[in-house]
Amino acid sequence: MSLCRTQLFRVKCSTHHPSSLVLRKLLSTRSSSLKIRWKNDKVQLPPLVAKPTDQNGEKSEVELHMEAIRVERTLHERRRDLPKLNGGANPGQGMGARKEKVEKRRPPAKADVVYTYTSIREHDRSLVATMDSSAILEVAFKASRAKLLSVLDDLAADIVDIFEGSPEEKCFLINEFLTIANHRSLLSDRRVIFLHDTVTSIGSISTLSPDALTRIADAVLSNPPSLDSPEAFSSIHDLSTLLTKFLRSPPPGAASDTMPRIIFQLFCFIQLYTRAGRNEEALHIFQVLVDTNNVSSDALDSPNLVSDRFGAIILSALIKSCLQWQWYSRAYRFLNDALNTEESKPFDAHFAELTLQTLEHLIHSTKTDRLIASESLIRRLLLRSPETPIPVTTISLFYDQARQIRDPMRAELVYAQTVNPTVRSRHQYPPPKGKTLTWLMEHLVQHSKNMHLARVLATQVVESNVAIPINERGSFIALVASAGFATQARAIWEKYSTGPDRYKVVGSSAAMLRMVSLFSSMITRQEGIVKEARSSPSAEGGDPQSTWPPAVEVEPQSQPSPTGSGEEESEGSPRNLDVEVDRLTDFTAFSARVVAEFRETLEPLVHAPHRALTSIARAYFMQRNIAAGCDVLKVLWDRREIPDLYDVNVALSALAEYDATAAANMIREMIGKGLQPDGVTFGTVLHHAVQQCDVRLVCWLIHTSREVGSLTPKGLTAVIRGSIMAELDDIPTLRTNLTRSLEILSTLRHLDNLAAPNLGKFCVTASLRADEPLLAYRFWRLLLRGKAEWWDLEHLSLRVKIAKRIRAHQKQGKVDEVKAWTMLAQLDTRRRQEPTTTTE
Repeated sequence: MSLCRTQLFRVKCSTHHPSSLVLRKLLSTRSSSLKIRWKNDKVQLPPLVAKPTDQNGEKSEVELHMEAIRVERTLHERRRDLPKLNGGANPGQGMGARKEKVEKRRPPAKADVVYTYTSIREHDRSLVATMDSSAILEVAFKASRAKLLSVLDDLAADIVDIFEGSPEEKCFLINEFLTIANHRSLLSDRRVIFLHDTVTSIGSISTLSPDALTRIADAVLSNPPSLDSPEAFSSIHDLSTLLTKFLRSPPPGAASDTMPRIIFQLFCFIQLYTRAGRNEEALHIFQVLVDTNNVSSDALDSPNLVSDRFGAIILSALIKSCLQWQWYSRAYRFLNDALNTEESKPFDAHFAELTLQTLEHLIHSTKTDRLIASESLIRRLLLRSPETPIPVTTISLFYDQARQIRDPMRAELVYAQTVNPTVRSRHQYPPPKGKTLTWLMEHLVQHSKNMHLARVLATQVVESNVAIPINERGSFIALVASAGFATQARAIWEKYSTGPDRYKVVGSSAAMLRMVSLFSSMITRQEGIVKEARSSPSAEGGDPQSTWPPAVEVEPQSQPSPTGSGEEESEGSPRNLDVEVDRLTDFTAFSARVVAEFRETLEPLVHAPHRALTSIARAYFMQRNIAAGCDVLKVLWDRREIPDLYDVNVALSALAEYDATAAANMIREMIGKGLQPDGVTFGTVLHHAVQQCDVRLVCWLIHTSREVGSLTPKGLTAVIRGSIMAELDDIPTLRTNLTRSLEILSTLRHLDNLAAPNLGKFCVTASLRADEPLLAYRFWRLLLRGKAEWWDLEHLSLRVKIAKRIRAHQKQGKVDEVKAWTMLAQLDTRRRQEPTTTTE
């Protein structure tokens, strides 16, 4: 026992494992002609014949290595059988532990044989030639079970390139190897074709097993060669002929998943032959399939088939056979090939019927590939055979399946095809139903931004009286209103705002806010139309039926914008002042009705939820009903609840439009009550303060925002740019805005980083656009001089433009000559040195 423990200690403390030392020494002996074998995952070397001992009677180096291996194995076995010695354990416990240890021996490691093969190959690939067939197949079996793809690929290459056996032995080895690595995921198709070419060159392909042949067929059919070459045709013909010999009649009641894949491979060979015009070979395989009862004899009966082409007839038979065996995805594969062959021609009745049959089976699956196939078949039927009606249940089921796997793009494509004018002239297909309807509308409005199709869907819901589920009505109306479809949104709202379930609509805060926002924009737009009509000559005694350009409903694109009432009107159509006033009154009354009915669901307000109160307050502010909105916010203040900052900003925007000072006072109260204003809060009020030219208020807002840290100089710059850009086309208003902005910037010139060169370039360009060179010069002196590189090309170009306009105004007498020369001297468009900055 002590000797055994001593040996175990030596092995354990060794730097290298004995087996690895022996393997390294063995691999270094390149002249060795040993035959390496494996048994039970362990290396076995045959007895050495050459040089058993040297002349001195000493053992050879290889024999010493073999003895070291045997010693190591013996020590390993004894070490595994030894009991674990615990401190204080009595002998009985030790023997019991030993017995338990013997019963739970570990199985030998399965990767040892693979590791040895890879080690030999990395050291010297030529040594692989010393492996016999059983060793190679053992490596293949272990590698396939462990899914070591690179090892299998190397082994296949070594079988062809390194193996030194006879051609018959090589064919046998390839056959067994392909049988082991039969699954497509284990070996690449390129390597399988390489093995197939090797067997073909030897001329022993007929000796391959069915498993090996089916694996080769998979590889060949994945990338079929051109049959124009005699060699390629001969190889394909031999392979398909051999496959037919393994056909057997299926047992009665056989299921599709128990059928051998050889049948479908023969279907693919038939398709390959028909493409190449080899009709005789295709018909021969088909006849064998019929004789073995793997294809129904009536598969060729196609009374509705108009085409007399052999390929169309055969493909039709293959499709019907796939449907018979419940191979629906495979049926689509052949059907798709047949439809692509006749791409430019309409469907005949037979192919339309086959397409419908295939579609009916594919549509019940929620797999992505089958949904894509279903979408392709539906669109082809609608496009190339619009007279063929698709069952409504099939279309509805497709929409539901698309929602189930979250693929709205497929649903959008199919719906767009169903509402095509050519299709609608023959058949009327309904839109999606239930939750799928809201799901599709949400995708069209918020994701794909396909506003035209969204409008068509909303119109179809209204005109076809499509039922919307109770819990989906509020969301659907909100989506339609957010897209700007006023007519459709109002029609749906009025339809569902009555009855026992009306509260699902009139009590929906999302629907209410979207409707109020839409109609508030329409009211503002309509007020402009009425104002323009009243100021026109017809309003002063002219023809009351005179016309003026109406506002045409603009379809939203990237950002949905409010549209008109939804009525389609062409530009130049007659408008009457009374009609426009009535329309404005109608819009205002409807908007008020939406808010009133929503408020009715909240009464009494003191017990209403916080979110509902902020929503109705926001609606009041959008309607410019400041008093009512403040009353609702007061309810929140009384309950010691702080409104959402977004709602406060909406309120401030509406209040500041009429009185910026009152909005500023509201900001002061917010700060006093602990509600921190953000940059949007200050920017909203500041924008209206700039518009109202209240310099003192602007200074207070900027000072307060800098203390709070909400509005940065960059934000103030954006406000000023926005006030100027608001009226770029109205020159008088633009001049007023520029003068106002110059006054504010002059007052705030002490602020750091405010007078940015980019703002100066913008203001100078806007001043030149308004033909105000004096304003342009003042903006340049305030914002650009001393802050932009003097000879920068853009800066120089601006100075040249200002100088030209000043000279033009001087010639016209609009500018004093002395003042003009002073400004031109400071612009300095001729000298090449930067002038010294003078203090103004």
